[in-house]
Amino acid sequence: MKAKLEFDLDDFDDKMAHLRCTKSLDIAMALWEIVHNTKKGIMYGLEGKQMEGKKLDNWEVVELVFDRIHDILGEHNVVVDEYIN
Repeated sequence: MKAKLEFDLDDFDDKMAHLRCTKSLDIAMALWEIVHNTKKGIMYGLEGKQMEGKKLDNWEVVELVFDRIHDILGEHNVVVDEYIN
């Protein structure tokens, strides 16, 4: 069984659909990393900061989480704003 996708790259909507298809593996890999590895890494980071005697407020914890998510997206060359029109 074969499937072919065809895009008119002169058409903005088709161009966006093509970009989403070609970046789907990178996006899936980034999501896998976020879902399966990020929690443990952040918990270790928080424990390390606590061992150093630092007390983080809720805002700092949220910022730590989102910084890690942005790092993972960057590692996989995923620029979310490019895939949404």
